[in-house]
Amino acid sequence: MRHLFRCALLLLVWPFGAAYAHTASNSFIYLQAQQNQWEGRLDLAVADLPLDLSWTLSDDRELNWHAFQQEWPQLTLWLDQYVRWQGRQRDCVTVWQSPALTQHGDGLYVALPFQVNCFGGQLERLDYTLLLADNPLHRGLVSLRGQEGDIQYDVITERDTQLLLGTSHASAPRQVFSVFFMEGIWHLVTGYDHLAFLLALLLPAVLLRKARTWQASPQLKPALKDSLVLVSAFTLAHSLTLVIATLGWITPPSALVEPLIGLTVILAGISLLYPIPVRWRFMATLIFGLVHGFGFATMLGELIAASGQRIWGLVGFNLGIEVAQLAVVGVVLPLLFLIRNLIIYRRVLLPLASGVIGFLGLGWTVQALTG
Repeated sequence: MRHLFRCALLLLVWPFGAAYAHTASNSFIYLQAQQNQWEGRLDLAVADLPLDLSWTLSDDRELNWHAFQQEWPQLTLWLDQYVRWQGRQRDCVTVWQSPALTQHGDGLYVALPFQVNCFGGQLERLDYTLLLADNPLHRGLVSLRGQEGDIQYDVITERDTQLLLGTSHASAPRQVFSVFFMEGIWHLVTGYDHLAFLLALLLPAVLLRKARTWQASPQLKPALKDSLVLVSAFTLAHSLTLVIATLGWITPPSALVEPLIGLTVILAGISLLYPIPVRWRFMATLIFGLVHGFGFATMLGELIAASGQRIWGLVGFNLGIEVAQLAVVGVVLPLLFLIRNLIIYRRVLLPLASGVIGFLGLGWTVQALTG
């Protein structure tokens, strides 16, 4: 009966896991200020094309270019609903030009060149809501080059869909750090695979494994110390691979990284039932962190790599994740310590969490493999 109940619950959470897998959804917006106008390019992932145009994709997810070009006028109407340019006194008009194909680290993109016509006025703001209604984790990664060659970088998210363009300026280290620091925090809060992995580390931290059974840990301090060490090891590992990928030394394809991330979550769930010996937990966490770091690089690595302040971007992003992780530990671990003596914690909650985390990892892995 217990196994049937667990399977029923996992079937309920499957859609949640599939919907919020840690598959990156980015668009790249390149802006160039000219004397009397703005020119740019929007790179949109083929996988993010609107559903009513999905027939332009073949069975192997390759773009039918001839069919796509036939639908190009319809696509521009769709884009104009969500990519709006505002002038000082009136709306500006986007003039879309001939599309082309391009490649980013996470797959095939459609490059959409454009010009912005403000009818003699000054362009002041971009209102960008593309894809955000259906996918709140989507990011618009902006690279803005002014007339004097100065470059500004920003990230458009569900929290802030407007970008001011009145006076472009080079991104100062503090501004770059701040942008990516907040992205690191937001990434953990919305990265459900990352949270699932972190929860798998915390749940057994308030227990001791003796005689093949879980027993309550007598003190909070050792559990807190061990958790902080594991979380920091995870951060150190993913920081290393994020730097490696951003510098272009090793850039494994997203089609390989995303299933591996799901696999790490599966193994983390299994470890709640069949715990890894203490001497191996640190090493396992390091290895898992290396994999997750390549996933982070898929999301933000290209923007960080393009920035003249890439070091500040890397430091800010990693510190943001670390701060968010420590906040989760500080809130969750004391609560778990309070209920660690309950029989239901060891006999029901732990096995149930193992199944849910493992099954979510399986859902993310299947989604990554099937596209």
